Amino acid sequence: MTGFFLNPAPYACLLSLLTVPFLYFLLAQGYSKSKKSEIGRSRYGKNFLRVVVILAILVIAFTENRVAIISLVITVFSILVITEKSSKLRLRRVVVFIPLFLIFVVGFSFFFKKESSEGRLFIWKIAINYNNKNLETIIRGNGYDFFERKYNLIQMDYFKAHPDVNSKEALLAGNGGIAYNELVDGYINYGLIGVLFYIGVVVWVYYSYYRNYERGDFRFHITFLLLQCFFVHSLISYPLNSLMVTNKLILFYSIVYFSFLNIEIEKRKMSYVIKQSFVLRLLIIILICFTLFKINNIYSRYKEWGEADFLYRQDDLQSTATLLRNVYPDMKYSGKFLAYYGRLLYLKKENQKAIVVLNESKSYSADPIVYYTLGQCYFAIGQHAMAESYLTDSKFISPNRLFPKYLLFKFYIGINNRKKAKELAKEIIETKEKIISPAMIEMKKNAEKVLQNQNF
Repeated sequence: MTGFFLNPAPYACLLSLLTVPFLYFLLAQGYSKSKKSEIGRSRYGKNFLRVVVILAILVIAFTENRVAIISLVITVFSILVITEKSSKLRLRRVVVFIPLFLIFVVGFSFFFKKESSEGRLFIWKIAINYNNKNLETIIRGNGYDFFERKYNLIQMDYFKAHPDVNSKEALLAGNGGIAYNELVDGYINYGLIGVLFYIGVVVWVYYSYYRNYERGDFRFHITFLLLQCFFVHSLISYPLNSLMVTNKLILFYSIVYFSFLNIEIEKRKMSYVIKQSFVLRLLIIILICFTLFKINNIYSRYKEWGEADFLYRQDDLQSTATLLRNVYPDMKYSGKFLAYYGRLLYLKKENQKAIVVLNESKSYSADPIVYYTLGQCYFAIGQHAMAESYLTDSKFISPNRLFPKYLLFKFYIGINNRKKAKELAKEIIETKEKIISPAMIEMKKNAEKVLQNQNF
């Protein structure tokens, strides 16, 4: 769907946002008084809009992304309410459709890909229960990006206390770091203060729109619909944690523009200041230029990382390391990049350097790759206690993954700990896998050989 083996969900959500203006112009023809909104009045304009909307809907449908589908349905409903000129009929549509859509949203989001929905409920349960243990964290949270940095460790502690590898929760658990709900993410990071701030923004947007929608033009309606899409995405997805900074910028500029349009509609004195102030215009231009510069810089670094990954897949480790070394200064705050770079250094047998980079990565991410690679590095330099600790942690971070267990199994064979090696071999064989692969079959065969070997 995306042209490469990456999750299409973020792109589907972005496409649903970009489809909003086209939906509005297609469905709201003749509603806005502004002549600028007459794109859908001509025959060619209507056909263009229809083609774009149909293509977008087909692409989103093929991604099977619940969030994008739900946000488009709610957008269509909202446009039908907005464009109804009779206030009585408008109210009737709201009263009739809201309960129906609530049932649709809850039912569709949960029963379509039920296992995925249960996995998200598990993440929310673990995270919220952790945060509720302390009054201070309930009120002000654990700090910026705590969820991304530490959730896997919370999950690890949970499974150390509940070690059944074939329990339903163990099978649902994945490599966390994403809350799939901006409210939960905000609660863990910033506590009730963050949740109340989020709710305040949502209430302000809806109240401002309700107060001024009859006087607003197409810009006002489209900006509101974009913000509403973000609110929908934020309840069952991660719009602020995907596609680098793209979604954050769309949200930021939508809120700023929506604020300015409200001021303009209400004809406050601030409107005159905004229109006449050279300093304000200059600041906005500087902000936009800085934003474009940062996007270009981030894009360039990710492009170089992609080139390095291509070389890595060709087993050219030396050239890969050279490219990553150049990228490192601008990417040293990315946990994923540091985990990737540390893994490469381990494969090049530069264990001490890998340990330094991977310990840096721990400040930004608790990915199991970081922990089992640290275990492998410490094993390679003879620090067996540290190796066992990290390999054990990686096993409990993602209890349904076979590879961390297999590495711990190989570690026990390497130090000739027969008892624990056989325990791990039995656990590997009994582990239920979501997707069967040749590598998994090979790992299970090796575990069976150890169990069958009477001399081991």
